[in-house]
Amino acid sequence: MTEKQVEVDYRKIAASMTARGYPLNHSSARNYVLRGMNKITDRLIQEDILPIKQSKCELVSRSASFQDCVGELLFASSFRHS
Repeated sequence: MTEKQVEVDYRKIAASMTARGYPLNHSSARNYVLRGMNKITDRLIQEDILPIKQSKCELVSRSASFQDCVGELLFASSFRHS
């Protein structure tokens, strides 16, 4: 991680969402994040961008390094569309 990036855990996500009026506990935050990561991983496998077997989808989705990469891509793309 670079100095500007901030690591956010599931408890911080849940606290932030609750403060914004969307009550959420940390286990639900984890489930939402992992479900989203599974969808991204699955799509990358279908498009032959990620050359792995479908059976490894969940394992890759849970990988912290994969999640960091997806986060960096989403962060970078947010500047392109603003």
